[in-house]
Amino acid sequence: MTGFLERWANESPENARRVAQELLITEVTESLWEAMEQAGVKKSELANRMGATKGYVSRPLHKSGTAGDCSAAGPATANGPPHPGQAD
Repeated sequence: MTGFLERWANESPENARRVAQELLITEVTESLWEAMEQAGVKKSELANRMGATKGYVSRPLHKSGTAGDCSAAGPATANGPPHPGQAD
């Protein structure tokens, strides 16, 4: 974790939860991309196997930094950590 995120996460339990949630989403998304690449499976093929649309598969894969599209991560959070230098 970067120094900024670590400091921000340490400011409150809510910040720590949000950072942990986003890190988990990123880790899971990257693992899924890697597994798909190794298996030679494209998003359209994964969607077909799931009986879903390509868009249904694409949205969470391309929004790994936003918890709002990942229901497995828990309730959506509208605001992530502020950018360095941004007021809270």
